Amino acid sequence: MALVQFRCETKDISETRRMFAPKKVDDLNAWWKAARTALPRIPDTKLGFWNIITEPEITPSYIRWTLEEHSTSTRAYVIIDRRAPGLG
Repeated sequence: MALVQFRCETKDISETRRMFAPKKVDDLNAWWKAARTALPRIPDTKLGFWNIITEPEITPSYIRWTLEEHSTSTRAYVIIDRRAPGLG
């Protein structure tokens, strides 16, 4: 099991949920879709209100995306901890 966290410090939002790793663990889009499924609060970048502004930061233990809202330039982060301990 992995953990996904959505953080937006300007709006005082920090939410964390457990998620299942996608079947295609080497595909970033699969990780993004799995994170949005586990945590629906993550904004949809296809609607055009939010953009991913940097390349994702990828390490063996986590993936981090930086998002920015168009109208207010508010930044938010989506962080997936890929090595979170399982239950039990």
